Amino acid sequence: MDPSQVQDCVQEVWLKVFRKLGRFRCDRSFAAWLNTVTANTAIDYYRKWVRHRKHINIDGIHPGTVATDENPGHRQLESALIQERIRNALETISVNQRMAFILRYYEDIPVAEIAQTLGCSEGAVRTHIRRSLLALRVKLAGKIDV
Repeated sequence: MDPSQVQDCVQEVWLKVFRKLGRFRCDRSFAAWLNTVTANTAIDYYRKWVRHRKHINIDGIHPGTVATDENPGHRQLESALIQERIRNALETISVNQRMAFILRYYEDIPVAEIAQTLGCSEGAVRTHIRRSLLALRVKLAGKIDV
């Protein structure tokens, strides 16, 4: 996604927050509710983006080309391909596992806050994270050279 799409997504989050503020339950933390609105909006934007994204142009890159400082384009391609494989693997796991994984490892949110956001117990969050890690290991085994 480019920065303008991210800005559009953020703006959509705040519009949804404003529209749905009346649905906020005072028995939950505002941060958890905001994280839920944000996560759902981001997932919707990501799904739209996946449908319309442009494919990586690999013309002129030959298999066996070595990543060097003189060849930064190859490094960018490798990085993009690794990110694409991770995104594809994330799409194959359950929504709760994906959200728990992303909130924990991409957003660095504590397990207790993830539990509030997802509306489940901390133990369930830990289970979602563990299962997501196991599933991702299986799906990515041998596909990413580090």
